[in-house]
Amino acid sequence: MNQNNPADRPGNRNKAFGDGGKVTLGILSDVIQRTRLIKGALVLPDKHILLSVTLETRRGFGQYGLVRLTPDGSLDPRFINGGMFTSHFKGEDASSGGMLLRLADGRLLMLGSNITYPGGVEPLNHLAMACYRHDYTLDKTFGGNGTGHLVIENQPEEVCMTDVSAVAQQADGRLLISTTYHKFGNITDTTGVLFRLNVDGTFDESFGKSGRLDFKLPGSIASTALTACLPQADGKIVVAGHAFLQPEYETALIARFDDKGVLDSEFGNPTSPGYVSMPIAKRPTRFNALLSTKRGFVGVGEAGGWKDPSTAGMLVGITKNGLLDSGFNGGKALLTKYHPERNNAWLNGYVQSDGKLVISAGRHYLYISRFEADGQFDKGFGIDGGISEDTQCSGPVTLLDHPENKFLLACNSTGIDGGRGTLFDYLG
Repeated sequence: MNQNNPADRPGNRNKAFGDGGKVTLGILSDVIQRTRLIKGALVLPDKHILLSVTLETRRGFGQYGLVRLTPDGSLDPRFINGGMFTSHFKGEDASSGGMLLRLADGRLLMLGSNITYPGGVEPLNHLAMACYRHDYTLDKTFGGNGTGHLVIENQPEEVCMTDVSAVAQQADGRLLISTTYHKFGNITDTTGVLFRLNVDGTFDESFGKSGRLDFKLPGSIASTALTACLPQADGKIVVAGHAFLQPEYETALIARFDDKGVLDSEFGNPTSPGYVSMPIAKRPTRFNALLSTKRGFVGVGEAGGWKDPSTAGMLVGITKNGLLDSGFNGGKALLTKYHPERNNAWLNGYVQSDGKLVISAGRHYLYISRFEADGQFDKGFGIDGGISEDTQCSGPVTLLDHPENKFLLACNSTGIDGGRGTLFDYLG
């Protein structure tokens, strides 16, 4: 890891956390087998850390779980079973964890996957969620079936890409879930989908088609994908993802819907009412996350192919009305590349209270940068604005604020022993 003196320089590991600023799911019981993945993370009001996980509880079979850590990164002995528990979304089906959200009323919502094997061999992921009360008992009023779980079964010939799902809560309590489905047998034939649920987990039938909105651009059947959703104070909804706007290439875009799920024509350019896109000639572009800023939004993503080592990280500033923000990198896409032979796709980020952006790559190796609000590298962070971990990893990557001027990064280290969830704590 790149480290600079003095010891309290922003970007250095917080050595008081775990083992030198790092905790892995190796701390869990040996009853759990090789695969121990972090799928979501949340800092609780009492500064404890809650992790949504996927754990291999018997060979080749996974369950979702919740793990709670103390503020210093130790397993919390006051939590269930001394720090963790596992469960299923439906019957005895395999399952996987996902993004965590603390609701306005104090309940906890966890996204995830219910996994079936209809052909006996290949797994099929269905979007699922669980709702817990403050005491971590299931809220059985959620979901309409008396269990506290909700499984949204795939429609015929579609498969949910559950790891790109995100959840947010509107001011009126209703829940937004963005995700992407692909056609069975064709992972490039995709449709971005936005669900809206009532606060009790039932579908809001006033939105889209019975609570489900399949996102296609006007007059087009081209593939789309959604990776993020941000509710606005006025009830409108901003989403990010991509669509095939260029022949043969995905194009990153940000769109806005009204409260009923109709594209908002007051957002974006006159030539593309309802959305703004970021094409780059002969290169696919995607947004993997969306951040809310004082001036509008920053799309967090990539320019280049999914497995292409030449892929660069991409940040794009957008105004509240969907125009390119001239106050962020002069209104142009900000492309970054740390290593010529490593994919540098930006996967996630968060906005500090001072407006600075902390952004992470983690598709293969872990890179973190901090940017000023105008897109300039923050030279006071790490080495010339960035830090790295010499760790091969896989997604999802979660970045979140940690009290007392620190931040956490959760990812999954890869190796011969299977995936191992890893949590880093850094000075902010």
